[in-house]
Amino acid sequence: MTALLDDGSAAVLYAAIGDGPTAADQVSTNRVLIAWSDAADAGLEASGLPYNFSGPDSAAATHLLIFSASSGGTFYGFCELDGDQAFNAAGQFRITELTLTASGSLAPAQPYQSGVDVGVPTGTTLTNRTSLGSPTGSGVETIRHPITGESVDLDVSIWDGFRFTQTFTISPPPGETYLFTNCLWDVEGTAWTVEVDQANGVADQMAPVAVFRRCSFQGNGDSNIGLAANFSWVVACDIEGMTAATPASGASDGMQGAAYSVITGSNIVAGTNANDVDPHSDGLQNTGTGHITLYRCWLSAGASAGANAALRVGTEDGAVASVDVYHCTLDDGGYAAQFRGDAGGGAGITAVRFVGNRFTRTAVYGAVDFENTTVTTWSDNAYLDDGEVIPSPV
Repeated sequence: MTALLDDGSAAVLYAAIGDGPTAADQVSTNRVLIAWSDAADAGLEASGLPYNFSGPDSAAATHLLIFSASSGGTFYGFCELDGDQAFNAAGQFRITELTLTASGSLAPAQPYQSGVDVGVPTGTTLTNRTSLGSPTGSGVETIRHPITGESVDLDVSIWDGFRFTQTFTISPPPGETYLFTNCLWDVEGTAWTVEVDQANGVADQMAPVAVFRRCSFQGNGDSNIGLAANFSWVVACDIEGMTAATPASGASDGMQGAAYSVITGSNIVAGTNANDVDPHSDGLQNTGTGHITLYRCWLSAGASAGANAALRVGTEDGAVASVDVYHCTLDDGGYAAQFRGDAGGGAGITAVRFVGNRFTRTAVYGAVDFENTTVTTWSDNAYLDDGEVIPSPV
């Protein structure tokens, strides 16, 4: 489950039949690739069923064993089988239904560890650059939506292993995607450390302009925005390079944008702008139209006296439709989550889904502040410390 859910990527699992719960108990002579049709509500349903296995005639079949590869590989665990408990006389066994469901909260209990869980891995050698420059290569990047389960293979140009010390705008040609992996933006004194150009974006989360995987963004105390990005995927990133919920420095807003974007398994933390005593800072701020998905992220407004919200969605630039916040933790701010559909003329925010989220108790006024907002789903949202349920604000 961890391999599948951590970052929304296309994790691969193989199943075998066993007469016990360990890898050594495998009875079937084959393993079957498990494909997934849905990831909503932390439940993963297998597609391509039924799965057919071969083995010894009439051998015991009590457990489904899960591996990382078609042979050898890592043993992930088991599921106890319901129904028939043996291969038939012809040495056949069939799985007709398979669902894996996580127990407990999937929301992070603390910020992800920088350099270990998110951001540029510790020990990575980086090459300094002051501009985008040429890519290091090209390839195929598979993205898998953490809620719908939809999977797409993207042809990408790749930048791998750079430390960028000047801001620039990422502007791929129409229909192209740029992938940044193991890259650090270490930029100060700018409006943003890096910006993604919206000009060639399309209204489809599965066709991003840019993908950031294991990247770090550090505003160095006096940049206004860490990452300014619509039409993007942000996977296992550390925005501001901060590992605590109360950073002492960094860009005043962690991220701005996120329309038609998917952000998974990342820290998005606002900081204290050294040159602005009241930055009204947000972990993530979005005021534009377009589908937003946040999945298993740590969001924080930071410790600044001017901290506003861990997550703020407003309608200053038009109506906002489709905001999915699943299994995230929201920390600090006046309100931890602020949805203001009355901003900019009251255009409204619709189709908001909040599922499985946790809130710290550090927000000054409370967990949520929703105005002119339509909540489609509100389920299993609670305080992190004791599980006290937070009722729907609408």
